[in-house]
Amino acid sequence: MPENVENIPETGPEAILYALQQLDADKIEAEGKRELADGKRTKRSGAVQKLRIASGLRRNNMSPADFMIEAVPVLPPKFRPFAVQGETLLMGDANVLYKDLMDVRDAHNEERAMFGDKLAGKSRLALYDAVKSVYGYGDAVKPKTKAKDVQGFLKKIVGKTSKFSWMSNKMIAKPVDNVGRSTIIVDPELDMDHIGLPKDLAFKMYAPYIQRRLKQLGMRDAEALKAVKDRTPYAEKALNDVVQERPVWYSRAPQWHRFSINAAFPKIIDAKAIAVPPAPCVGLGADFDGDTINVHVPASDAAVKECREKLLPSSNPFKDRSSGQVMHLPKQEEILGLYTAATSPDNRVYNFASEADALHAIRSGKVPLSANVTINGKG
Repeated sequence: MPENVENIPETGPEAILYALQQLDADKIEAEGKRELADGKRTKRSGAVQKLRIASGLRRNNMSPADFMIEAVPVLPPKFRPFAVQGETLLMGDANVLYKDLMDVRDAHNEERAMFGDKLAGKSRLALYDAVKSVYGYGDAVKPKTKAKDVQGFLKKIVGKTSKFSWMSNKMIAKPVDNVGRSTIIVDPELDMDHIGLPKDLAFKMYAPYIQRRLKQLGMRDAEALKAVKDRTPYAEKALNDVVQERPVWYSRAPQWHRFSINAAFPKIIDAKAIAVPPAPCVGLGADFDGDTINVHVPASDAAVKECREKLLPSSNPFKDRSSGQVMHLPKQEEILGLYTAATSPDNRVYNFASEADALHAIRSGKVPLSANVTINGKG
């Protein structure tokens, strides 16, 4: 039997709820397909939106009536804290908006009890606006609250523009500890997959990972934090262990190609500047007249894996444009050194107990660069 027309609400939220209950995903999809079949350009955008709505409803196992708010959830107190400054109580935006909503609700209930539903339309609209302000769809209903620029949840999260959202203000716009920047110096003793990181910078960037390592070794939270702050031998040992597992990636602006971003395993040095090997400088477009680079510690396991497997200079030896042409080649002083060693042969053979002893003798001038050197009898 057809529904009694007298029982169908005509105005208010009841009427909206009734209209939503008459819709389902099948009806919305059928209407969208019918509009697409008409072929009119003006209806195409709306038809596509209807098809998306139908798909979303099925995917989430929902009906249009489920979007009707019948009860406003109240967040637990720990998610809407307050603060005290001197004798002033700072309630927080959420608490203020919840209080306004409750005040408007009480006023609406009194007006409806006294005058009935038909004459309580304005207070019902005010109640609707108060709910919107809590969710963040609209402004606060009370003038004093609005004057204080109190914002609902969505306004807090999204912000007035994308540059001033909660995410941007709390994370992106703030300096973070796992990022460093400094002038670069050259260190020919480093291979292309290493970088010299000043100890002060390394402790700052790797602090969370050092603390975690110390906690894994049995330290309490406070002890691990103090050990990193005081740079105890345990903290230094943990730092040296962590840098072998977690490389950094470094870049130099304004270069914008894949060779301007490299990964490297840090070598802790007692210096203020960051030491880089000569080989990657070609891709970086860097020289040593005051150039700076940014250094980042990857946080997630996936980022660490990508640094190890894709961003090390040894993993990117060839140029993009020239197939087979090597990117990281010796130049300038390196070429001169190779030329000198190759064109000035020395027939004498020097034997050393270790590689460090041989390097010390060469640097002190006791052994020519072109001489034949053996370590424990092995050339």
